[in-house]
Amino acid sequence: MGKYMSNNMNKLEEDYPELYDIVDKLNDMVYDGEVLDEKTLKLIAIAIAASTNNDVAIKMQMKHGLDDYGITKNEIMDVLKIVLLLAGKPAFTKSIGVLYSLIDE
Repeated sequence: MGKYMSNNMNKLEEDYPELYDIVDKLNDMVYDGEVLDEKTLKLIAIAIAASTNNDVAIKMQMKHGLDDYGITKNEIMDVLKIVLLLAGKPAFTKSIGVLYSLIDE
């Protein structure tokens, strides 16, 4: 799929290349790893996605973390414990389900 986890970015690049360039530069700036390494930044992204209670966002962030950053189930569980504390049980349990669906594939 390339750099982005959504085919929508491919469409944006085709139809609105100037806007795509802006979004692409913002993405690079956010994930530059200036102080925090990319793996830590991805764990933060997983936590934020999990707190939204959005299945698609959770799955995309976790899958990318597991596949591309070597993030482990236990590292994600550490993050999800924070989600439980700050975002609540529904976000936590949905995220647990997504995690297990990915590692059981």
